[in-house]
Order: sequence, then C-alpha cells, then structure tokens
Amino acid sequence: MTESSSQSANVCLGTVLDRFEMTIEAGKVREFARAVGDIGPAHYEPDPPVPLTFVATAAFWGRDAADLLTSLGLDLSRALHGEEEFRYELPLAAGMRLHAETRLVEQDERDSRRGGKIRRFVLQTTYTGPTGQTVLVQRRTILETETSFGLQR
Repeated sequence: MTESSSQSANVCLGTVLDRFEMTIEAGKVREFARAVGDIGPAHYEPDPPVPLTFVATAAFWGRDAADLLTSLGLDLSRALHGEEEFRYELPLAAGMRLHAETRLVEQDERDSRRGGKIRRFVLQTTYTGPTGQTVLVQRRTILETETSFGLQR
C-alpha cells in the first residue's frame, strides 16, 4: 500500500461508528416484499410477515455508507464488499422499533493471493428492541485492495 493509503483513521476496535433508530413499518414491509417478488396474500394483512432481508433497508436510516467508510480511512476507489451475515435472535415484526449501534469489531491487513496487501474491516451492527434485548446482529466485511478500481465518488 502507498504510505498515504495505508494510514488508518486511528479508529480503535469497539468504537461506535453510528447509532440510529428504525421502525419496521407495515407499508414499507409490503413495498419491500413486492420489490423482491414476494406477493403472497399475507403481505396484505394488517401485520404482514417481515422478510428476513428487510433489514437491508436500514441503510436508509443510518449514516451514509461512504461517509462511514471514509471515516475509517478507506479509499472508496479500492473498497469491496467482502461478506455480510445476519444472526436473528428474535423474529422481526411490523411495528417494532429497533435501536441500532454499529461498531468496528475487527481490522487487519494481510497479503492477498494475487499479490499486494488487503486491509479488512468488520463492522457489526447490533439491533435491540425497546427493552434492550438483542433482536439481530449484522456483520459486514469491507476490504480495501492495494489497487484502485478506477471508481470515484
């Protein structure tokens, strides 16, 4: 990595990067279900079932992703989405109000198989209900390669 790109933004493991609240609205659940092709009659009930992938809409409630990643010192022209996992502790339901907190939980640098270095950042967002119980844990791995992909923001 070049000297300037390998500089971290001095964010320590465990640092809270974002906090937000999200309400699971029945109308938005219906819209999401239709958008992903799940048009079963249950989605027209007053309390429609919440698709497991609905939590992806949290991206519209929290901090801008580009802002969050650059706060970690990542060069967006070299950033890749590595992997994402969701661990549900409780089922989601329309009307739930979730509190979310995103933290940096892992960070390292390693040699890539194709040569060069890769920096790896793992962000964990924990969603809790009104009484503080964990509802869902989301983990995202972001990679920064040594070579630019030519994308600018």
